[in-house]
Amino acid sequence: MQANITEGSSLSEAMKKHPDVFPSQFPSLVAVGEKTGDYEATLTRLAELEEKSSELKAKVQVAMVYPFIMGSLSIFVTIFLLTVVIPQIQELFLQFDAKLPLITRIVIGVSDFLIGFWWLILTLGFGGIVGFIYYKNTPKGKRNWDEFVLKIPILGSLARKVLVSSFARNIGILLSNRVPLITTLVIVEKIVDHSIFGEEIKNAVEKIKEGEKLSSSFGGSVILPQMVLGMIAAGEVSDRVPEMMNKLADIYDSEVDTAIKTMTQSMEPLMIVVMGLLIGTIMASIMVPMYNLTQQLQNI
Repeated sequence: MQANITEGSSLSEAMKKHPDVFPSQFPSLVAVGEKTGDYEATLTRLAELEEKSSELKAKVQVAMVYPFIMGSLSIFVTIFLLTVVIPQIQELFLQFDAKLPLITRIVIGVSDFLIGFWWLILTLGFGGIVGFIYYKNTPKGKRNWDEFVLKIPILGSLARKVLVSSFARNIGILLSNRVPLITTLVIVEKIVDHSIFGEEIKNAVEKIKEGEKLSSSFGGSVILPQMVLGMIAAGEVSDRVPEMMNKLADIYDSEVDTAIKTMTQSMEPLMIVVMGLLIGTIMASIMVPMYNLTQQLQNI
């Protein structure tokens, strides 16, 4: 950047040459600051925007930590039981020629398959992950994934709230700095990075070019609820759209917090039940034949 500026580029032009470092709203806002001469206010708003965006991302990431830990723990314990404990118990059953119930035979079969074909499982697992990532990075795959996430109970609601918060926050900041509405929407479409919402924003841009207002251009949106469109319309009537957008962002930041707490509280008992059923089934497959074997030995 220093070399770009030394060669005569403005700060905003230098930022545009480094899109991997500066999101698209940065050079646009700085360009406005260059025209008005008010760098301080522009950079202060940029700092606030980046802080809010980072806080939002951190909240979502923290919400994913608990399910990840519980899921990983369940997988680890299950693999340990199937590859270490079950083979040892199986030898005992073979020594006494014990009659095994169906559930025990199934668990032993899974254990034998896991031990004998671990390389195949790892290969298929790794291949599946790589294939999923590749597909998700294609336009069709990204759209299907974004659409699928929106349909997941609780998680879909959280995803919508995060999108609305980011949308409102960025539009509020950009419009406050006198960035034109069309330019603002083009920038925000790139920021939200969501196939479904991105298409809605592009369609809204075309409608606004034809003379529609911002609120009506998003009619029928699957992301923006009527309450949001109503507040935007109220902002248009009072000529206070930027302020209304910032208020919406604050409201949805609070709703994101609530949604994260709800999701965590809902997933905690669900994860415990799934983990309990999985491990409980394996333990039951051991204890039932062990009890039967003990009874047989006592009767000898």
